[in-house]
Amino acid sequence: MYMEIKRRMPIGVELVKRGIVTENDIEKALEYQREHPNVKLGDILHILNVCDDEILIKKIFQKSQEKKEFY
Repeated sequence: MYMEIKRRMPIGVELVKRGIVTENDIEKALEYQREHPNVKLGDILHILNVCDDEILIKKIFQKSQEKKEFY
C-alpha cells in the first residue's frame, strides 16, 4: 500500500497565495534573510512590518500543525 505524500508549499508562497503578503514583501524578506541567515522568515516579516502579526502567527501555527500530521 502506498502512502499519499503531500508536498508542502514554502510558507512564503502560502502567505502570498492567501493574500497576506505580496511577492515583493517576500522578496524583501528573502534579501534580509540572506544578510541574516539565522533569522526565520516569519520573524523577518514581523521585523519588516509587512502584515498583521496575529494573522502571521495563526498561519505559522497552522503550518506547524500540518507538519505534525506527517510524522
